[in-house]
Amino acid sequence: MNEPTPTIEDLAPAAYAGPVARTVAPRGGRFGLRWVVALIVVALVAATTAAGAWFLAGQAGTSSLAGWVPSDSVVYVEGRIDLPGDQRQQLGNFLAHFPGFKDQSILDDKIAEAFDRAISGATDGRHDYATEIRPWFGGEIAGSVGPLPQITSSSNSPPAFRALLLAAIKDDAAADAWVAKVASDAPTPPTTVSYHGVAIRSTSTADAGGSGAVAVLDHVLLAGDLASVKAAIDTGGTSGLAANSSFASATSRLDGDHLGAMWANMRAYLRWSASIGGVGAGAAVTQILDLAPEWVATDVRATNGDALTTRSVVPHIAAYPNIPRGPSVLPAHVPSSALAVLDAHDVGTILKSAIETSRATPAMARALTAVDQGLAAFGGEDAALGWIGEAAFVAVPDGDSMTGGVLVAPKDHAKADAFVRQLRNFIALGGATLGISSRDEDHGGTTIAIVKASDLARLGEPLGAPGLEGDVEVAFAARDDLVVAGSPAFVRAALDTTADASLGSSSRFSGSLARVGSDTTTVGWLDIAAVRGLIERSMPAGDDRTRYEHDVKPYLEPLDVLVYGQAAGSDVDTGTISLITK
Repeated sequence: MNEPTPTIEDLAPAAYAGPVARTVAPRGGRFGLRWVVALIVVALVAATTAAGAWFLAGQAGTSSLAGWVPSDSVVYVEGRIDLPGDQRQQLGNFLAHFPGFKDQSILDDKIAEAFDRAISGATDGRHDYATEIRPWFGGEIAGSVGPLPQITSSSNSPPAFRALLLAAIKDDAAADAWVAKVASDAPTPPTTVSYHGVAIRSTSTADAGGSGAVAVLDHVLLAGDLASVKAAIDTGGTSGLAANSSFASATSRLDGDHLGAMWANMRAYLRWSASIGGVGAGAAVTQILDLAPEWVATDVRATNGDALTTRSVVPHIAAYPNIPRGPSVLPAHVPSSALAVLDAHDVGTILKSAIETSRATPAMARALTAVDQGLAAFGGEDAALGWIGEAAFVAVPDGDSMTGGVLVAPKDHAKADAFVRQLRNFIALGGATLGISSRDEDHGGTTIAIVKASDLARLGEPLGAPGLEGDVEVAFAARDDLVVAGSPAFVRAALDTTADASLGSSSRFSGSLARVGSDTTTVGWLDIAAVRGLIERSMPAGDDRTRYEHDVKPYLEPLDVLVYGQAAGSDVDTGTISLITK
């Protein structure tokens, strides 16, 4: 029978065995690594605490841990608690916008004191941060997963997942003494495994199963399953993931100092997921997997003294079109009251490419039958999609709620006009039998078609939603420079919007977009402050609102906008998201 993993308080002290790494044997259950789990939990808490300790003493340089991570790892995550380069100052300025962080000079002491209490309470006073962890911790922490285990339906035992936690240390002896002290809380004396002259504390001498291990060597602490710890030792700190060509290609694109980073081998993960589902690795699976990026990498940085910014990079897939970069034109038609905008260039080309790629993939081709029939009704793929240029999805306030629609900058006005006329004809011919009616409205010389669905309950039955009630109106209109569809109020507002009174003319909008660059293929913008105000106006009075006003709102008020930019390239595609404060 499996034993539940105990808390740190449940672990009784044992004799100290000296400065070499040792293990704790299981007490009857297969999860014999419970003391390792306890060590990792305390280490993670300590790492979070250390953000304050190194806040005023950020260090420059790249991570020293990736070289220790086994090169066949599938996921790698790192945290730069030492706040390298300008990140100390940038993060301090960002946090200063929030309550309790104005006086940065005492931030590290406040955090250290809080976590001292937390660690002391969690370990019944046996461990603390200030005297045990702070003296040796080097400010960098990382974790990795993989390679992923083979899983078969005939196996009666759980899969042996591989995982590794790494921490940079500045005092090997002090770190080893701390590990020994935590290990001494285990109920059974640990076992020492020697590997290439390195002493490893391990819960088992076997690499597989539920083994857990910890080793301290050459300014790095390694904790995880025994196989992963041994693989990390084999790297010597230089031949690990940092030497992996995919990892090196990804991280070279994310230059500069950061607070944290992540890399994942997407293809390896997707192949493993397919094998779990019994899909196998046939030609169809290979074709689908080839449409996914080989890897993805991202980092988090504090920027401009008022923002947290995430950058990401993936290899460009040859099957996807290279969309021209450049400034967006549709924000000049977006009402200035907009709450959110997602704008993409050359959407028609993207849709046509997706259809062609799916059609060329046997595993996906059968699903296109209904799509092809719909396109044929409008004269074919080019007639239905070829006119679509830049497109933007927009949300605007509507009283205490919101509404919205889509804007399109047509590449071919004649094709766009023909598409709209055909759509109106379909509604006029077949709408009556479905309880759908339409009417035309002249709006400043532009005809708006307004479609009304009056029997939503009957319309919803084929979709499994018979409870729908009420009427819904959707409008659409086309003119030389713009096609717009959405709620009637949104369509009218978009047609009325002039460039000098649009969201695009707002310095707040253009200034935030400048954070992610104008040389993009897709941009997104969210007015956090306005959305928060909309939600707050709809909140009823009561205890929940009182708690929100006191405990949550002060930390949301400094947030202004969230902005996103993506750029497709010939070799890699990049993306940037920035959370900006007021």
